[in-house]
Amino acid sequence: MNASAFFALVRRDLRLFFLDKRAMTMSFAAPILIASFFGYLFGGMSNREPAKIGLAVVDQDGSAISKRAIASLTADKALEVNPKGGEEQTRESVRTGKNAVGVVFPAGFGDAAARAFFRGQQGQMPRFVALASAEAGARNSLLRRWAALPDGSLREEALAVATTENCEHGRPLECATMLARWQRDHPDSPQLAQALRAARGDPGVSPALDANRLAELALLFGDGARLWSSSRPLQRAQNLSRAFVVNYVHAVPFDRRMLAALWRQCTAPACEEARRSAEERFGPL
Repeated sequence: MNASAFFALVRRDLRLFFLDKRAMTMSFAAPILIASFFGYLFGGMSNREPAKIGLAVVDQDGSAISKRAIASLTADKALEVNPKGGEEQTRESVRTGKNAVGVVFPAGFGDAAARAFFRGQQGQMPRFVALASAEAGARNSLLRRWAALPDGSLREEALAVATTENCEHGRPLECATMLARWQRDHPDSPQLAQALRAARGDPGVSPALDANRLAELALLFGDGARLWSSSRPLQRAQNLSRAFVVNYVHAVPFDRRMLAALWRQCTAPACEEARRSAEERFGPL
């Protein structure tokens, strides 16, 4: 194409462009409107206070360590710390969106932190077993994300690794729960029998691995559909409710339907008050 033909095409396109008033208006007006819009959104950001993250804090410990931790959180300009209210109010404020995060310093936190830091001992994480907390914990468990099968069980190799990690590092409660889940999902596994023998040979965790105790924990993984009757339903419901809290592990969560079935079988007059007390911890069953 020679130069005269090229310039003829350019002149024609320009003429067509300027004859189309809508295209011409949008070509000049649209960039100005977009720039004005983003300028309005972000203009003067350096002079504004950044939005703060709502943080509900409950100090059940009252130790110097927990108070120092709360003071450090309060000093953070990115956080709006709300230290009032109890555990239930904190959970509700997070559920309703009033606060983005809730932090609970449980009783004994300061002593456990000091023992862990200076003596190399291990502390226990508090167990949150209310429905919303349990669902969030199971949903965010890295082990479940990696190893969960479609039916909710875990692959045996994952259970073996997680169980060995807990048992060898002196976590008797978690060790017992993982072994109980392993027994439930893979009862005939030779690897399970070997792991159980090794764990029972460790004096640091063996007291938590009584056969009856493991059977009780395995029961808590069921849905309660085939729960047999008991001559002492109140005692059984209370004992298993306590085990539900103490041995709860988000990676292998117990089934709340079993708790509900246990308390349904308890019909004595004393059961009603005991169930209400349990539901203060678990939420409605």
